[in-house]
Amino acid sequence: MAGLEKENQNTIQLLDEPPMENRMEVRGTIPSYLGEESRQRIIKAFDRESEASVQSGVEQVMGKAQVAEMNLLKNARLLVANTEYDLAMKLIRESLAINSKSGEAIKLLGQCFMGKGKVAEAIRCFRSLVDIETSFDSLSMLASAYYDQGDDHSALDFYMKSLEMQVFDDSLLFDIHKNIGNIYVKSGDFQSAREHYGKAYTMNPDSAALLVNFGTLEIQKNEWENAINFFRKAVTLDPSYDNGWMGLAIVHREYGDFELSWANIEKCLDYNPNNSVALRLALEWSFKDKKTSRMVSRLEDYLDNNSGDFEVSLLLANLYYELGQIKFAQIEINRSLHLNPENVEAAELATLIKQASEV
Repeated sequence: MAGLEKENQNTIQLLDEPPMENRMEVRGTIPSYLGEESRQRIIKAFDRESEASVQSGVEQVMGKAQVAEMNLLKNARLLVANTEYDLAMKLIRESLAINSKSGEAIKLLGQCFMGKGKVAEAIRCFRSLVDIETSFDSLSMLASAYYDQGDDHSALDFYMKSLEMQVFDDSLLFDIHKNIGNIYVKSGDFQSAREHYGKAYTMNPDSAALLVNFGTLEIQKNEWENAINFFRKAVTLDPSYDNGWMGLAIVHREYGDFELSWANIEKCLDYNPNNSVALRLALEWSFKDKKTSRMVSRLEDYLDNNSGDFEVSLLLANLYYELGQIKFAQIEINRSLHLNPENVEAAELATLIKQASEV
């Protein structure tokens, strides 16, 4: 009887024992009177239950993480679309903590950096994106970032690689061909420039920006009559397009019609006071035509919105000095030197201004 009670106790112990996740613990609860085959079968049964439980837990955790990542990126996309880049970047970094190889998150982060004007950081993002997924989007985004940085060689390389992906969406290809054309103009390859401008034109013949690019190409070839026709078409399509008016100003000055040229460049700056190319061009003409006084307010307005532009600050300091407005010149040259303390030209102008103030 004692043996039977002991056997029953062992059986009860086995039945009452909760499932163990550790094989060694499970093995210790299996009574020795069971055969080895039965023991192994029981152990495997416990293992299967344990593995299934772990797998289920992992899947639940991963599922929740994926949902969280999707929600973070969904909200980040909305913020990027509304130029709320700082808020978007917080969500993107949270999503990258969940999935550091997310191409969508890295792409959005690069777009945020581009929106904030941090092109070098954007390039790093897009290079990582290309490493993760080589696609038309990743290649063209990297190319455009290099283009904005002024690295035409790298931009052209990746633009050409993106075209190899055989994408046929005109809205996507237009900017690529236009930018490739611009790169070729700067390098002096006018035939290739016209080829790519032509491809862009077939996709969007009503682009004022492209017409201005055609006009710029004609100027490079000294085809001034062709150039003015393109610029006129541009401002007819879009009367507020500042670069169209700047193009007209350049052509009219070449023709010797200075008053009309000034009217055109003034109109350009009226539409876009922050057009730094037009501003520098107008300032250059103002010294030649002895009309510097009309440029003071233009430069002041520009610097109100672009206080970190050293070159324009130095130009304004020089303009104040030339006009005899020494106190204003002192204030502005101090700003110039604060922006670029090592600049020799600024230091020399500061010396001249100081000498003038002591007279």
